[in-house]
Amino acid sequence: MPIGWRAGLVGSALLALTACGGHERVSPTPVWDGWYQNLAEPTAVPRYLWRELAPIGQAQPEGEYVHLRRLGDGYLQLSLYRQARCVARMELQGEWREQAFFHEQSYFSGLPPLAWGRQSREAQVRVRDDHLQMQLHESSFGMFLIIAGGAPDHDASYRFDAVAAPAAHDDGCPPSTASADGYR
Repeated sequence: MPIGWRAGLVGSALLALTACGGHERVSPTPVWDGWYQNLAEPTAVPRYLWRELAPIGQAQPEGEYVHLRRLGDGYLQLSLYRQARCVARMELQGEWREQAFFHEQSYFSGLPPLAWGRQSREAQVRVRDDHLQMQLHESSFGMFLIIAGGAPDHDASYRFDAVAAPAAHDDGCPPSTASADGYR
């Protein structure tokens, strides 16, 4: 009888350990449907969320707020608002990794073979409780005839504060005009 009692106790302990081991702590998932200031805070040189993610080399409209929304696997939609009215919208193609969105783009300009240049930008966007964090890596390379050159790579991190949605905002946006690598 003492052996059966010990075997039952060991079996119960193993069963309890197995049951506890099967449950993992679940961390809250960041919400990818939010409103953020377009201007990074604090920063010495003004940096704008919309412009940092928009196609390199294209003129961009002005706005105060950016609405971000996840569109499924590999896409993030950005809408730019000025005075509670949507003035532009674009959809970025990228990659989702551990609740962060990664987006890469490059821009080619010039007249080969005389002069040409390439600018590249890699952005990582991560939602936090009260802000959006963006890390940027920028590089450029150019050539004029046979002289090659480029600027040093630039790495920076920016914070865009979360804001409440405008009380009466217009969701009607003009069609996306983004045309560069990583856009649809």
